[in-house]
Amino acid sequence: MSEAERRPAYLCGQLHAALRALESIGARTNRLAETGTLYETARSPQNKLRQHLRLAGEHVVAAVVRGEAHAKAATEVFQGIPAFIPPKGIPSRPLDNTESALFSEGYNEQLSAYKEKYGALFA
Repeated sequence: MSEAERRPAYLCGQLHAALRALESIGARTNRLAETGTLYETARSPQNKLRQHLRLAGEHVVAAVVRGEAHAKAATEVFQGIPAFIPPKGIPSRPLDNTESALFSEGYNEQLSAYKEKYGALFA
């Protein structure tokens, strides 16, 4: 694991990707994919990510209703979430430019991994 992959901003990007994957697999929406949502999360990571974490269970339930393949994918994504929470917690302050770049990198890399594995199940 590289230095960047252990940084809180990178982990937050991965967390956002996991929450976006859950939303897409379960609820069939892509609100977390919108550019404005990514920007808002980088500006207020703690508030936004906690807000989206509260909805994660609903997305899992929706995935179960969609069928076995969706339920299995949502379960795997959901179980991986703790690995993306920074050890000292989600930053409460806005991410600076360097951190925003790490956030985007973590988000894009994690989302690519999910799409490679579960792409057919995305909304």
